[in-house]
Amino acid sequence: MSMNEARVYRHVPWLFAAGLIVAALTGAVGAGLVTLLHELSVATVCKAAVALLFYVVVVAFPLLSFRWRTVIDDEAVTQHWITRTYRIPLAEITGLERDAAAHRWFLRIHAGEKTFEVIPCPVYRRPGGAFGATPPRTLLAAEADLEARLALPQPA
Repeated sequence: MSMNEARVYRHVPWLFAAGLIVAALTGAVGAGLVTLLHELSVATVCKAAVALLFYVVVVAFPLLSFRWRTVIDDEAVTQHWITRTYRIPLAEITGLERDAAAHRWFLRIHAGEKTFEVIPCPVYRRPGGAFGATPPRTLLAAEADLEARLALPQPA
């Protein structure tokens, strides 16, 4: 792996799930609107408007989560969230910690007194199993890349 190139990390299983959610809701709302607007009246137009508002609210999070990504380059780690982006210079990073909470894995970066969460990976229960017992591969790859760039010792 060449260290002088930026690498982008995304949790692909969540993006796949988000795409399925958006597609399913779009199909359901589209079919419902066709049925609802078959007979035009003030009541049906109002119902259609409420259905579209509900659709926009429900689909907003999965659709906007396509913006989530973690970019690691030779100077910094950049985390792109839905509404904001922050950059953590590698020189300021004092430690890394892998953590799982609220059905998601993430990498916690310590930079002096500040702590940042990067590479969010939502995980769901597997049938008959516990919540994500092992970290997602994307998180492990991002962690290994960052440790290599920082020249930190690998955890045992």
